[in-house]
Amino acid sequence: MRATFAIALCLAGPASAAGIHIETTAGSGFNNRVGVRTQSPVVRVTDDAGKPVSGAVVIFTAPATGPSVEFGNAFTAQAVTDESGTAIAPSARPVGGDGPVSIAIMVEKDGSVTNGLVSQMNLGFSPTDVSGDMEISVLPESKQERGSAGKRILRMRVTDAHGRAVAGAKVSITLYPNKNSVEEIMSESRSDGIAEFQMDPKKLKGVSEVPARASVNDVTATRFVHVDTASQ
Repeated sequence: MRATFAIALCLAGPASAAGIHIETTAGSGFNNRVGVRTQSPVVRVTDDAGKPVSGAVVIFTAPATGPSVEFGNAFTAQAVTDESGTAIAPSARPVGGDGPVSIAIMVEKDGSVTNGLVSQMNLGFSPTDVSGDMEISVLPESKQERGSAGKRILRMRVTDAHGRAVAGAKVSITLYPNKNSVEEIMSESRSDGIAEFQMDPKKLKGVSEVPARASVNDVTATRFVHVDTASQ
C-alpha cells in the first residue's frame, strides 16, 4: 500500500500545479490619438483559485509594422506583477498610421505561461508621423460662402513631404489689424489635413497676404497666404 500510495502521489503532483490566468483591466478598446500618449495596457494575473500572482513576468509586444504603439524606442516592453497581481505597460505613443493595433501579452511564472491580447485603435494619425517636411496649401474659396456674422472663411490643407494629409497640426494665421496690434487666429487640421478659419473682413481690409504657420510633433511649416480681397 505504501508503494502504491507513493506512485499515486507522484502522478498527481504535476496535474495539481497551479495555472495562471490573465485579465486586461485597462487599455483594451482604447482609441489612441496622434500626439497623445496611449492608455497603457494594465493586466491582472491570477492563479486557478483566483488569487493574485505576484512576481510574474509580463511581456507586451506591439506590431513592428503598420499601425502600432511604441514603448520608448521599442515595440516590446516588460513589467512584473505586484502583490495584487497587477502589471502596467510603460507609457507608449501611437505610430505607423491609422488602424487597429493588437498588442500581444505573454505572462510567465515558475514555468507556467499564458497569453493574451489587447486591441486598440490609432485615430487622427498623420502619415509617416510627420518626421520630414510639411507644406501648407490654400484651398480655393467660394466668394458666396460666409461664416457666422459675415466672416470670411479660409481653408488650408497641411500635407507631409509625400503630399499626404497631416491631421492634428496646430495651424495659425497672424493678422495685423493696425500698426499697434497683432492678432493670432488658431485652428487644428482635421483627418483630411484641412484647417478652417473664420476672419473678420474689416481686419483684412488692404491686406493681400497673411503669414501662416503649422506645427505638429516638433515639425513646423510656414508660408504667406494670399487673401482674395476681391471677395471681401
